[in-house]
Amino acid sequence: MKLDLMKSASSSLTRFRSPSASLGAAALLLLGSAGLCQASSVVTVTAQNLWDSTVVYTLETNPIASSGCGDQTVTAPSVIEKTTSGVTTTYGFLFWDVNARLHTNPTVKFQPVCGEANSAIAVYWPLGGGGTPGTTDTVRAYSLNDAKIVPSTPIASASSGWTAGSTTVTTPSTIEALPKLPPYGEFKAWDILGKPYSSASSLSLTAPDEVVLAFYGFPEPDPCQSIRNEIASDQFCAGDGLSPKACAALLESLSKDLQICEISYGEAPPLPAP
Repeated sequence: MKLDLMKSASSSLTRFRSPSASLGAAALLLLGSAGLCQASSVVTVTAQNLWDSTVVYTLETNPIASSGCGDQTVTAPSVIEKTTSGVTTTYGFLFWDVNARLHTNPTVKFQPVCGEANSAIAVYWPLGGGGTPGTTDTVRAYSLNDAKIVPSTPIASASSGWTAGSTTVTTPSTIEALPKLPPYGEFKAWDILGKPYSSASSLSLTAPDEVVLAFYGFPEPDPCQSIRNEIASDQFCAGDGLSPKACAALLESLSKDLQICEISYGEAPPLPAP
């Protein structure tokens, strides 16, 4: 695989002797914030292995204010090195997944969601012989909301070298992304690892042995959650003076609203054609 990340290994390296390495000795991720007061929620910052979503390191959670949440700034080194049980693995930084939003720069400034648990995940992959994917698939889908690779193919079509439903493409070929991948949301971007990202739905593959990611996601907080909460409420229709028939009609209406909402954001598949 083609990797530019290896070039920076000697200039930006963080070492961990064990999972409980001292934060004071060498911080994996630097987290700054403004306007902190009494906390109602936190931002949890972690470094995560792309292939299996295991946490390489977890920074202490950072409290955020109950109102007027201050901006957060997170910075990840380009390369980290971790030694566990005598085995050393070097990881290269790929991207940030912050509250289900893709960020490609090592330093990210973002506005937390007030009153909600927030996550900032720096995604890495093992370089060299430090671990490779146990699969021959070359085109993978990544869920920003679940912060992991998912098994579904993101490919809608290809100019050549592809069989429907497959995650392997024989190059050269131009692939087209599925616009939505239920339940993982809408297409956001393509990335050939080690190369620039592209938000275009089409991607040209010219060299073999490359790993390609397609990013999918829906907003956080989930815009459909309020409808789910209303439907699931123990007090649904209570105190509204509605008859059982009117309550049933309201429930049916809300269920349709939820279905439309989930389909629009790629959380549910479209309805079958009549």
